[in-house]
Amino acid sequence: MKRQAWRLIRIAMLAATITIAGAGPAAAHQGGVEPSNYRTEILSVKPDLSGVELRVIDLGDRLELRNDTERDVFVIGYDDEPYLRIGPRGTFENRRSPAVYLNQTRDASDPIPEFADPERDPVWRRISDAPVARWHDHRAHWMGGTDPRTVQRAPDDRHLVQRFTIVLQADGERVRVRGDVTWIPGPSPWPWVLGALAAGGVVVLVARSRAARVGAGTALVALLGAQSVHIVTTMIDTTEPLATMFVPSLLAVGGLILAVVAIVMLLRQGLDAAAPFLLIAGLAVGITGGLADVLVLGHSQVPASGPAWITRLAVSTALGVGAGLMIVGIIEVQRGAPGRRRTMPARSSP
Repeated sequence: MKRQAWRLIRIAMLAATITIAGAGPAAAHQGGVEPSNYRTEILSVKPDLSGVELRVIDLGDRLELRNDTERDVFVIGYDDEPYLRIGPRGTFENRRSPAVYLNQTRDASDPIPEFADPERDPVWRRISDAPVARWHDHRAHWMGGTDPRTVQRAPDDRHLVQRFTIVLQADGERVRVRGDVTWIPGPSPWPWVLGALAAGGVVVLVARSRAARVGAGTALVALLGAQSVHIVTTMIDTTEPLATMFVPSLLAVGGLILAVVAIVMLLRQGLDAAAPFLLIAGLAVGITGGLADVLVLGHSQVPASGPAWITRLAVSTALGVGAGLMIVGIIEVQRGAPGRRRTMPARSSP
């Protein structure tokens, strides 16, 4: 019976491992935006537009304009043509604006159709009922395939990469939005990597001591905390649609659930019974909360709300503690397998 139970456990562990690892870091990445060293910042809006908010989102990948007034606000495109119209009736795009097609992707790789003529009268199409527009604006982020030469020569220094001006229009009056794109070098990732290695080593060492149960429980709580913080800060910051976030969110929350199950098993039945769940929880959180977002360790701009060091700490903890728990789980599963338990020699009678 025990052998059959362990066979089932191994099959379940193998299936879970293949599912989690097969999803890969790319699928588990919790935000659609990659970390960067480029910061886009809006410096001035002149004249002021009361009731209209323009902000940078997705680390400069896109801009967002919200219009809470009763008038229409226009975003002017690259050829001085009306590009977007945002107002009480919703958000519209001018199908004859080349910007509609250039802004479909971050690198402006989509072709411009022949009918997109900025000199002709606008043809408006409603794209949203809300008075909010989000778009890639190639004036407001670095478009080069490689870093600028000034950055390449001195990557550890801060550089002003480009200045930009975006024109809005309301009630026939033009409004100029000015800003900067700045290179801000990221921190060295090595202290965080070494911290992760140290955390993983401590988890394994403590789990091999007399305080194994307490150590494994503490590690699981740390893992649970790191994953929770990472999910919350990422979800607060993201502007990605729910459909885009579904798979990474599902994988991340799945890691949380596995960690909770592991804690319950540890408290109720001890380390031996919890071992398979330690392995799977460590693997799940290590990938979804650590490996998937490991680039935040070496970049200055991270896709999460709050201080960047909190995100780096959460990722480092997920990597190190997750790996440590996975190793502990493997060791304990092997020790607990039938035929692997060590038997004590019988005492000789006096």
